[in-house]
Amino acid sequence: ILDQYEKEVENIGKIFFQYKNSPPMHHFKSPVAGAISWDRQLFYCIKRPILTFLTLNDMMTTERGKAVRAKYLNLAKQMKAYEDNLYEEWRANVTDVLPNLLKRNLIKPTSLSSESMTTMATQGGAASSLAMKPPMTPSVANEPLPSGMEWLNEHRFAVDFDYKLREIMTETRFMELLGFQVPDLARNVALQEEEYLKYFEKLQRMADKYKYVAESVET
Repeated sequence: ILDQYEKEVENIGKIFFQYKNSPPMHHFKSPVAGAISWDRQLFYCIKRPILTFLTLNDMMTTERGKAVRAKYLNLAKQMKAYEDNLYEEWRANVTDVLPNLLKRNLIKPTSLSSESMTTMATQGGAASSLAMKPPMTPSVANEPLPSGMEWLNEHRFAVDFDYKLREIMTETRFMELLGFQVPDLARNVALQEEEYLKYFEKLQRMADKYKYVAESVET
């Protein structure tokens, strides 16, 4: 029994070290939470048997039993450290990046040459990525807007956003489900995710309507 379990521990260890830098995960999983889920699934494969073995004192108090248990503990500690490092790095990154993302202007004037930014951003759909102020406190670029047909013909409005904000929302929800403490600001943003998406869709429709009107004037 111990020989077979030792092979299991070794096999799980090989999988862990081979894929820990790019773990396989379901497509809907966020990168960090997905990696932690993968790590935990591997760990449970070796944890369940050892819990049963520990009730068998005659087997586990032998030299062979102690050696196998030590091998399990060594791998378990490395897997736990991997999980802890992922969480700490994610938390530090969110604390550093999120405030700046929320300061981004929602709408900004853009020349026709940079209009492709909006097209690229919307190819994945409104739910794929965005970065914006909280729904109740939108911000618009402060630079004055010239009046007249000339400006209308040369400029467009673009919805400015960043995929990182949507990723933070998703990661925050999954991290909480995994039992981690998340930054308060990240939790507040994640709780408003539906409102953010609705707000973005409204702004996108407004920008599209403006573009349509501007093109109609040109013709």
